[in-house]
Amino acid sequence: VKDLVALRVDQEPRVVLRMTTDADILEDGFRWRKYGQKVVKGNPHP
Repeated sequence: VKDLVALRVDQEPRVVLRMTTDADILEDGFRWRKYGQKVVKGNPHP
């Protein structure tokens, strides 16, 4: 157990970033839909 505590001391501290923006939608490279599923050709449940 003492070895685990020693390892944690050597690690760099974690950094937490909190951002506030005026934009309601953040672009992350994916297209998100508020409701329903993504439209896919041949999808039986659009």
